[in-house]
Amino acid sequence: FNILSLLVILIFFCFKNCSNEVVQPCRETDAFEELELKAKIFFEAAYGEPAKDCLQILIEIDPYYGLGYFILSKLYFHFYKNYDQAYYYARQASLISPERFDPFWYAAESLFSLNRFDEAQSQYEQALRRTADKDQVLPVLVRLGTLHHFGERLQTAEEIYKQILEIDPKNKEISIAYRNLLISQDRIKELPPQFVETNFLSSQNNQQFDVANQTNFEPKTVEEHNAIAIKHSQSGSLETAAFHFKKSIELDPKQQGVYGYLSIILSKLMRFEELLDILRKGLRYVRDSPTRSFIHHQIGLTYQQLSWTYEDFIPVSLSAYERALKEDPNSFSVFAQYIYLKRFVCDWTTWETDMQKMGSWIDEGREAGLAPLQAAIFPFDEQQMLKINEDYSRSQLREAQQVVKDATTSIIASSANTLATQVPAIFAHTKSKNRKIIRIAYLSPDIRLHIVGRSLLHFFEFHDRDRFEVFLYSLNNPDNSYVAQKIIKDIGPANLFVVFGWADMDIARHIYSNGIDIIVDLAGFTAGHRLPVLCLKPAPITIGWFGYPLSWSVPECLQYFVADPITVPPEYRHFALENVFYMPHSDLIIDHKYQYFQDKQLPYINRRRALLEQMNIPIPTDQSNPTFANQIFAADGLPLLFCAYHNIPKITPTMFEVWMKILKRAPGTYLAFLHSNPSIDNLKKEARKFLGQEANQRILFMPRADFPFFLDKIEMCNIFFDLDLYNGHTTLIDFLWMGVLPISIAGKLKVQRAAKSLLTALDYPLEHSIGKDYQEYEEIAVRIANDKELGIRLRNHLIEARDKAPVYESRQFVKDFEKGLNYVYQNYLNANEPHDFYVSEL
Repeated sequence: FNILSLLVILIFFCFKNCSNEVVQPCRETDAFEELELKAKIFFEAAYGEPAKDCLQILIEIDPYYGLGYFILSKLYFHFYKNYDQAYYYARQASLISPERFDPFWYAAESLFSLNRFDEAQSQYEQALRRTADKDQVLPVLVRLGTLHHFGERLQTAEEIYKQILEIDPKNKEISIAYRNLLISQDRIKELPPQFVETNFLSSQNNQQFDVANQTNFEPKTVEEHNAIAIKHSQSGSLETAAFHFKKSIELDPKQQGVYGYLSIILSKLMRFEELLDILRKGLRYVRDSPTRSFIHHQIGLTYQQLSWTYEDFIPVSLSAYERALKEDPNSFSVFAQYIYLKRFVCDWTTWETDMQKMGSWIDEGREAGLAPLQAAIFPFDEQQMLKINEDYSRSQLREAQQVVKDATTSIIASSANTLATQVPAIFAHTKSKNRKIIRIAYLSPDIRLHIVGRSLLHFFEFHDRDRFEVFLYSLNNPDNSYVAQKIIKDIGPANLFVVFGWADMDIARHIYSNGIDIIVDLAGFTAGHRLPVLCLKPAPITIGWFGYPLSWSVPECLQYFVADPITVPPEYRHFALENVFYMPHSDLIIDHKYQYFQDKQLPYINRRRALLEQMNIPIPTDQSNPTFANQIFAADGLPLLFCAYHNIPKITPTMFEVWMKILKRAPGTYLAFLHSNPSIDNLKKEARKFLGQEANQRILFMPRADFPFFLDKIEMCNIFFDLDLYNGHTTLIDFLWMGVLPISIAGKLKVQRAAKSLLTALDYPLEHSIGKDYQEYEEIAVRIANDKELGIRLRNHLIEARDKAPVYESRQFVKDFEKGLNYVYQNYLNANEPHDFYVSEL
C-alpha cells in the first residue's frame, strides 16, 4: 500500500512540475535527480510530451547528459516515429558515450527506417564492435546481412548468414535467405543437407506453440485463452485456436469478437455444424441487441456458405438475416447480405426501395460490407461502385497488413538489456541478369473441377520450360478430377505444393526459398484467397490474373493486373489501381480446342432434336405453321430456344423484363434457365406477369451438369441471353464454342465488358451482338430470332472462327503471356518502375 501511494503521489508531482506553467522551477540544479526520475517514469508510462519536456530540460541543464539524449532518441523512434530526430539524439548520445552499444543501434535503426542504407551499415558495424552479447550481436548481423544482400554484395552477405547460423542454427528467416542466395547463383549443390528439402519450411513443423515458452502453462482466464487462440490462428494452427476460443466462450459467452474469430476459423475448417451449435448456444446467454444481431448474422453467413452445396439452406439463411435486422435495423453489412441473398430466390418485391436504401447509405459514406463481386450484380452508379471496391480492398489490406505485421516481427526477440527493436523479416531479392530461367509461382485455390482449373487445363503444358520454371501453390486440397490430375502432371509433382492450412508466413517463406521471381495470383478476393502472402512480398513481382474479374485494388501488394484493351480501355482505366498487363486479344482462355471433341457421327440437327425431346420441348410437325416458320437457323423444324444459363442471383428484374418483352415479340420461342429450386416459383410468377399462363410452358429449367456434359445443354440453345451488370465469362466462351449466338450489353467495369472482348477476339459483328442499352439489346434479339438467313450466317461465323481464335488456343495464349512475363522481369532487373504495357507492342 505504501509503495502504491508513493507512486501515485510521485506521478501527480511529475505532472504538476513538468507542466508548461511551471517549467522554470524544473531548471534548478537541485531538482536534477528528481526531474531525471520523472522523465523515466513518464517514458515508461508512454507519456510522450511530459517525458520529452523533462528530458529537454535535463540536457539544457547538463549538455553532456548522454542518457537524456539516448532516451529522447528512443522516444522519437517509438512514440513519434520521427526517425530524423531519433537519429540526431542517438548520434549525440553515441558521441558522449562512445563505448555503449545502444546509441549506435538506435542511430542505425533510424537511418535504416529512413532508407539511408549506406549510413545505416556504418552505424551497425560500429554497434557490432561494442558488444559480444549474443542477444545484441544477432539483430545487428541480421540487418547487415540484409543490407549486403539488398546491395548485391553477395559474398559478404553469405559470410554474415553463415555467422548467424553458427550462433542460431534454427533461425528460419536467415536459413531461407541463405538458401535463396545460393539458388540465385545456381549453386544449389552447395546447399547444406538440411536446406535441400523444403519440407522444413512447412507450417506442419511449426504448429506446436509454446505459450510464452512455458511448456506447462495452463490458461485459466478468458484473456489467456483468447491470447493463445489469436497466436495460434496467426501461426496457422487453426485447430488449437478453435479449441481455446471455445474455452473462452465457455467462460464468458457474451464476447462478440470471439464469435467472429471462431466463425472464421471453423468456416475455414469446414466445421459448419459445430459452428452453428456454438452460435445457437450463444443466443441463450446474450441479451444485448448488437451482439444478438451479430450472432444471427454469423448464423446467416454460415447457412449461406452451406447453400452453395445445398440450396435448401437459403430460406434458413434469409430467416437468420431477418432476425439480425430485427435486433439491429441499421446494420448495413447485415442488410447488404440479406438483399444479396434475396437475389438467390428472385425475390424482387422490394427491389427499388432496397436499392434506394443501399445507395443512400453508400452515399453517406457507410461501408456496405459487400465484396466487389457481390456488389457487381447490383445497379450501383460509378462512384458508388468505386467506393465499394475501395472500402473492401482497404479492409482486406488492413487485415493482410496486420497478418504481415504479426508474422514479420520477432525474428530475434528483444532483450530487456539491449533495448533492441523487433527486427522485421525482410525478403531480400537478388537481381541476377545472368540467369536464363525465370521462376513463376501460380497461386490458386481452384485446382479441381472448377472453372479456373478447367480453363487452365492445358495452359501449364505449353509453358516454355527452357525459359520458365513453373511452380504451383494449391491453396486448397486438389480433388481427384481429371482436371487436377492433368494440371499436376503438367506442373510435375516436385513443383506442386499443397499449402492448405499453412500459415501465410510459411507459404511466403516457401515461395522465397524456391527463388520465385514472379507470383501470378489466380484467386483475387474469391474464397480461399491468401492476400497476406502477396503483401509479404516473397517474390519481387506480383501479378493478378483470371480467377478474379475485377481489379484487386491493392497496389501495395500487387503490381500488375492482367486485362485486355477492350475490358480496360483508356476511358475506364481509373477502375484499376494496379499497372495493367494488356494481353493482345482477350485476357480469358479456355481449352475447348484440346479437351472437347464433338460426336461427328451424329449430325447437328439430329443431336439437337434428341436433346430437345429429352427436355419434353414440343417439336412441331406442321412446317408451314407461321409461328415457327422464321424462328429456326436451319431447316430442322425445331423451335428456337433462348438460354440464360447464369447463376440466378446475377439476374436483375430489369434484365428479366427485357427477356420477357423479347419472348412476347417472338411467339413460340422458349427461354431456359439453369435449375435452381429456391428461384423456380418466383421466376415463373414474374414471367406470368408478362406472358400469362403461357409462361408455365415457355419458361424452362435445365438440370445442372458438369463439364463436358454441360455442353450438351448448351448445344440445345440458339441464342444466349447475356447479362448487363455481370457478363458471362467462361460460360459465354462455352456458348460461343457451341455456335450459340450471343446478345449482350457492354458497361464500364471489366466484369461488364467480357462479352465485347471475346466477340472482338472472334471478329464477330458487334452490331448483331452488343447493344448500347436495353432497347437495342431487345431489337437485336428479335431481329435475329426472326431472320433465318442472318442466324445461319452468324452461327457459321462462330463455328469457323473458333478453330483459329486465340481464346481457344492455349499454345498461342501462353506464348503471348510469356512475352509479358519476360517484359515485367526485365523491367524489374533494369530497376524501372512498374507501368502499363501492351504485349502486342513488345
